[in-house]
Amino acid sequence: MTDFFRQRIKLLFYAWLFLGFVVPLEAKHYFVDDNGSDANNGTNVSAPFLTISKAAGLMMPLAVSSTCYIFPGNYSEQVEIYSNKNNGFMVFTRLSNSLPVLDGAGASNDIFTITNASRVILSGLVIRACTNSGIMILGNSVSNSIMQNEIYNNSRAGIMISGSEADCNRIEGNHIWKSTSQDYCIYILEGDSTEIRTNRLAQSGIYSIYLQGSITNTRIVNNQICSNSYGIYINYEGIDRNSIISNRIWKIGLFGIYIQQGDTNRIYRNLFADNLYGVYVDNGADGTEEINNTFFRHTYAIYNPGNAAN
Repeated sequence: MTDFFRQRIKLLFYAWLFLGFVVPLEAKHYFVDDNGSDANNGTNVSAPFLTISKAAGLMMPLAVSSTCYIFPGNYSEQVEIYSNKNNGFMVFTRLSNSLPVLDGAGASNDIFTITNASRVILSGLVIRACTNSGIMILGNSVSNSIMQNEIYNNSRAGIMISGSEADCNRIEGNHIWKSTSQDYCIYILEGDSTEIRTNRLAQSGIYSIYLQGSITNTRIVNNQICSNSYGIYINYEGIDRNSIISNRIWKIGLFGIYIQQGDTNRIYRNLFADNLYGVYVDNGADGTEEINNTFFRHTYAIYNPGNAAN
């Protein structure tokens, strides 16, 4: 980053601080720049850390909320959040309109891992090019938010949640795209009450959204899903009482929505276009509700070989 650009960002930050647009003064804030140094104190925009991991290590034991502001640049590291000791938030976000890039550079680990931590917010980041998942949420990780990120070319999944008590997490406004080597855009293996909202999901290898495990009360709302083999795939006994509402699902090679197992799931007010199957509800799914959906140009709009009710 040029010195001129860095000075402009500093001036903008101090203006935001003066006007009260950032975290309260009792909260902690740290800065990271790919031209910084982990020997700096990191608490001043003029003396940033080099790595996000350095800031994360200081944020986890704090008793107050904290924010890590990340300058535009390229960061080749794997960040691990494994606790959050306070009742506030841990925020990792960009410092300017330009997005910082977390590049896995083919690393076998996940780029950003949240394990047994709550109220972590990741916003305004580019996360790309690892051989596992871009963002992984594990264990008892509750009420985390993944928002407004660009996530692509991660071999396993863009975002994955795997934890029997990984509940009430929010995935909103992300663009997960152009990932022909990526099996899943969003993969929920376990965890209840996940909110998947207003994401753009395209060109994954197989699945846009995949639910597998004991999952209830998840809401999939207002997403744009296109150019994958499967739009939304529900595949496990015990995936019950979930809602798929007001999504736009088009140009899917096989199934816009495929419910293989799971009971009393609701499919409301979705728009389907140019898919082989719009909605396919298999024999293992009972009590599926399909209401006020719109279909254009399908071989099969709704296919129900089992006991599902139209």
